[in-house]
Amino acid sequence: MRSTFIPYFPKEIWVIFIGTFLTRACFFMIWPFITILMRNNYAMTPVEIGVMMSVSLIVSISFGYLFGGASDKYGRRTLIILGAIAAIISFSVLALANSPAWYFVGILLNGISRSLIEPASKAVIGDILHDRQERERALNIRYFLMNVGAAVGPLVGVALGLTAQKATFFVTALSFLCYLLLVLAVFKAGHGKETRNATFSFIGSLRIIWNDQAFKVLVVANILVMLVYGQIDVTLPQYLMISQVHNPEYLLSVLIFINAATVITLQYFTERFTRRMSLALKTSLGVFFLALSQIVFLLVSSESWLLWLVAMFLLSLGEVILFPTLNKQLDRMAPANLKGAYFGAATFYEFGLALAPFVGGLLLKQGGGGALYAVMFFLCIGVIVLYTISERISEKRTITA
Repeated sequence: MRSTFIPYFPKEIWVIFIGTFLTRACFFMIWPFITILMRNNYAMTPVEIGVMMSVSLIVSISFGYLFGGASDKYGRRTLIILGAIAAIISFSVLALANSPAWYFVGILLNGISRSLIEPASKAVIGDILHDRQERERALNIRYFLMNVGAAVGPLVGVALGLTAQKATFFVTALSFLCYLLLVLAVFKAGHGKETRNATFSFIGSLRIIWNDQAFKVLVVANILVMLVYGQIDVTLPQYLMISQVHNPEYLLSVLIFINAATVITLQYFTERFTRRMSLALKTSLGVFFLALSQIVFLLVSSESWLLWLVAMFLLSLGEVILFPTLNKQLDRMAPANLKGAYFGAATFYEFGLALAPFVGGLLLKQGGGGALYAVMFFLCIGVIVLYTISERISEKRTITA
């Protein structure tokens, strides 16, 4: 009899789960602190660090289309293997880097590895699990494990004294080596009957965005959401250093833990609490908490940790309410025969994450934390306005149809 507590999945799915948790936990032992390393070792400015991180994300987004199609043609196993190898090389380069140029090479390779692994890992779940409920359950478990890894990683790093240490890059490289060996052992060559989809193209997604006004407004709104949210990855660690808060590495670990723990523990409860709300109200509520968090970040001081913790909790609460609605927005907007193209085009949301390090670094350099979080607050207000416009365009289109 199958256990209802421990779900039954094929062994390939468990490899994805184990690999996701292991690499995510090790990744977060060091990645949030990489900006501190670059700042301390090479006196790099927030703008210089922001440009490096932005380029990495842009590369990841751009190659995501290409590698997603390549996984259809050459198989998910091949792409995951190549991604793991790229990650091993990336973190080894970062461990041995002795100049900003080598840091840039390592960060760039990391962006490529993400674009190889992520689309293929998600597609494996769809290839193997044909029941929609099982597939969604597996995707939810993977998302849950990503957040658990993000919560555990920084705390383990602090406990072992591994944060902001170059040797930790080798630990992360080792985690990807373990993932690689698991994939080689469990996934057989040619395993799975992956679907071949030659219809989606980069140009096609651009055409869809251009022709659908409601979707175009929605994309702009969600780019801004990601621009605001993305400040916690690169700009927040630098803001902690500038604020001269006591023990910034430890505080950053606690803030990252609060973010992941809030998402993990409140996801179920917020879904139940908001399930009777309209999608428009739910998205606005999520953005409201994002905006509120920016005000609290604006008011923080170096003497007290309390406001830092409150700000991160509010941001995380906004995330857990808003982010699950993003796919629902698309699903309701997209025609039945173009859902795949719409979801593919929605990758443009991540340009907000790509711009976040550069924009945040520039604002931090020119105006400090006050300028940064004031701008982010007003961007949140703009997002609510754009969501409202997109919703009204969709309603008019429905009435016309």
